[in-house]
Amino acid sequence: MIAGVPLTLGGAEYVAAPASMRTVRAWMTCQKATEVGSVERFDGMLAFILGSLQRNYPDLTIDFVLDHVDSQTLPEVMRAVQGVSGLKAATPAENGPGDKAPGEAEVPSTGTSSM
Repeated sequence: MIAGVPLTLGGAEYVAAPASMRTVRAWMTCQKATEVGSVERFDGMLAFILGSLQRNYPDLTIDFVLDHVDSQTLPEVMRAVQGVSGLKAATPAENGPGDKAPGEAEVPSTGTSSM
């Protein structure tokens, strides 16, 4: 089992592992290519959560996520998966003008410049 953060889904405890770089890349691409609140963004969030869970539970499907993550638990699950994956999750207090919207994340700085 890959170390991660515990999540209670459907009354059972699961361990969300850090997402693979493939999953992180897909989520970052989704954030750039889709609008907040769109079905495409929602699907990207679900795929990101699933990718994290599948590292420890490869038999889980998108239907599992659809059935066990609801509107009340989605923000908590997303923050947990982003956090364990090394992404900075936006908090409600940070969502002022110009800040990231819920479901968006930033990759932590490496301290280098691309200029």
